[in-house]
Amino acid sequence: MRKTDLEGFRKTLLEQKVRIIAHAQEILAAEVQIDGEDLADEVENAVSESNVSLTGQMRERERGLLAKIERSLEQTEDGSYAAC
Repeated sequence: MRKTDLEGFRKTLLEQKVRIIAHAQEILAAEVQIDGEDLADEVENAVSESNVSLTGQMRERERGLLAKIERSLEQTEDGSYAAC
């Protein structure tokens, strides 16, 4: 693989890494702990629980993607990226 191609992939990976970390920080900053007594009814409670579950799933996917990006960045450093 040409060095210019490798640098292009590295740049793209770094951009994705920054985007994922920024998104995770936004989610953490926006999270609000909801006390069960503050919810007016069962529907609001169900929606709240669903949102918490969805946020957790998104975090897990982003964590997995971030690990893959880190691994790929390491491979760009040691020269094994895209080696078959």
